[in-house]
Amino acid sequence: MSWFTALVLGIVQGLTEFIPVSSSGHLVLLQRWFGLSGDLVLFDLCLHLGTALAVAAVLFREILGLFKRPKELGLLALSCVPTVALVLVFYGFFKSTFDGRYLALCFLATAVLLTATDLFAGNKRLLGAKNLYSQNEKAGFAMDFCAGQGMPTKQYSCGIARRLNANRHKKTRKDAFEFVNTGSKIGFWTALTMGAAQGLAVLPGLSRSGTTVAAGSLVGADRGKAAKFSFLMSLPVIVGSSVFEAARAGGLTSAGAGAAPLLTGTAAAFVCGVLAVKFMLKIFSERRLYGFSVYLVLLAVVTFLSINLDLF
Repeated sequence: MSWFTALVLGIVQGLTEFIPVSSSGHLVLLQRWFGLSGDLVLFDLCLHLGTALAVAAVLFREILGLFKRPKELGLLALSCVPTVALVLVFYGFFKSTFDGRYLALCFLATAVLLTATDLFAGNKRLLGAKNLYSQNEKAGFAMDFCAGQGMPTKQYSCGIARRLNANRHKKTRKDAFEFVNTGSKIGFWTALTMGAAQGLAVLPGLSRSGTTVAAGSLVGADRGKAAKFSFLMSLPVIVGSSVFEAARAGGLTSAGAGAAPLLTGTAAAFVCGVLAVKFMLKIFSERRLYGFSVYLVLLAVVTFLSINLDLF
């Protein structure tokens, strides 16, 4: 393996581990297009180490805070239970899917989940902004109406506008407090649901971050909180799965990947992972996800033509 190939794979792993487009799905495609074969356990372990370090670097304070909040630490541990159970029960099936046979279908499934999240579990900050716009619109309409009626004094129009404006500010302050300080917290069932989603996301093409955030949001969690919890969930899973795969392989093999490709891939995964975590925390909290859905649909078509029809 050349250092350039390792660099590309590291960049892709670092970005797509957290951007909801499936890192495993992209790596399956790239390994096919680059003609890579053989055991890459050590290389995969290094890439996952890079992404794990990226989460730890960005969420360092949150990780330290978990040890002061045993309930949240317990919820994080609880989320790993369905993940591990699903992987152990269906390990053989999951392993067989890395030939890409279901890759296009799983890309489409991720696109559907992200679209459903936008439609049925809308971002609360966006909804808050929409309500604020609506209140502004009403206040402006009231003032225009009073002026249009030619009322003899300014008190009527100003009084109505002030009342609507006061209600608007009152509601805005309340909503801001609810969205930022309370919101919909991660609870027992949400943690279990997100953990089960994480177990299913072992399938290449089914995005881990997208599936877990969608699952948490659709059962009522705030999307920003679900995203942060999802990234924290990835730490024990990334480390545990890497150790598990290394143990099953009977050791660490790199299939021709020397020290330079290993270091290059790890560094690229770390740097891109840090950027992706920061980017996606903001996106999940404040933006729609349909752009990722469109990309995944197009990628599913390319994947179907490449793998299922073997056209390229």
